[in-house]
Amino acid sequence: TYLDKKFFLKINSLLAQKPDVLCLQDIRLSKFEHVLREYLNHNQFGSFDLECNSSSDSRGVCVIIKRGLDLDFQVFHKDNSENFIAILLKKNFYSLLIGSVYGPLESKDPFFFEKIFQIVTKSDCNDFALIGDFNTVLDPNPPCDNIDLFSHSTFPNPKHNKAILNKIRENFCEDCFRIKNGDKKVFSYLPFSNKLNMSRIDNVLASLEFSINISSISYPPKLLPIFDHKPIEIVLSSLDNGRRGSGPRISSSLLGILGLKQLARIITLETIANNLSTKIPTLDSAIPPAFAYFSQIRNTIQHFISSEKNDGLIENFILKELFHLDMALDSLPSPDTLSSLELGINPDLFFQTLINNITIAISDYQKFFIYNQNIKITT
Repeated sequence: TYLDKKFFLKINSLLAQKPDVLCLQDIRLSKFEHVLREYLNHNQFGSFDLECNSSSDSRGVCVIIKRGLDLDFQVFHKDNSENFIAILLKKNFYSLLIGSVYGPLESKDPFFFEKIFQIVTKSDCNDFALIGDFNTVLDPNPPCDNIDLFSHSTFPNPKHNKAILNKIRENFCEDCFRIKNGDKKVFSYLPFSNKLNMSRIDNVLASLEFSINISSISYPPKLLPIFDHKPIEIVLSSLDNGRRGSGPRISSSLLGILGLKQLARIITLETIANNLSTKIPTLDSAIPPAFAYFSQIRNTIQHFISSEKNDGLIENFILKELFHLDMALDSLPSPDTLSSLELGINPDLFFQTLINNITIAISDYQKFFIYNQNIKITT
């Protein structure tokens, strides 16, 4: 079959909501992925990139990303059954793993969610969100008392439910809708065959680190009568603030936070190295490991500042690691020495680039610090 008018009616109704990132399930692209890709490249709603896992007339998932967000992204994982795709998004030092999920019947894949959680763990990404049609609910109660079911006599895919709840109890992830909305009763799936058999099988599971950045999550009304699912709308506080603000700003009250000085040093060296007329191999080869080392330290800092009780041993460990990073940076040519070399661009443009790069990196790092101070990790 071809991607027909009905398909593009659905796509357009979703793009009209002006999403930054869109996760879709059951897209059934078959051999027509290129048709959707070309349409997303330029249409009345803007330009979008497409990453998908759909090569047949059944099932299939994808992630659509709006261009112009200054995001780097790559596919981290696609499963063979075309029920899952994970995309790693990166901006400056921040990484987010987004998974578009289409839960299969447990009779066909009883360990589907266990495998998904293993993939997330392998990504080593603290911030992640799994979004989509899970084909199960997250309330463990029987159908007659289940807040996520209405007029159901059976429980949909209970093994999937159990696998998810085990991870929630371990504080690996959380049901973002319940965290933000308590016991509010909402149903996302309204089947055509029996409209009374409603359920909330469309969900968002996220790490505690990412969930704190969600300012709201809701199920708007169905966009078209040809949908049998409501969309999920997630608004992130950090992105929202970035849109309405006057650009990145450095807070003078947060200049002494752990790791900020080292971050500024790395950004300075990288900006200089990228703009010299003659490359310095020792400097170019040293910067990526410095970034990687800093990212490891940042993960420890995240755990330290988000814990209810700050651990002096962890703080001492962080200080020791930052000292080692400073020593490694001290072994490289100093910014004063490098700035005396010939630049490959106009000096005024270089200094503006340097100021911009430092401002963006420090502003993002200060936001990361503020957000994570509000997270409570149970150990």
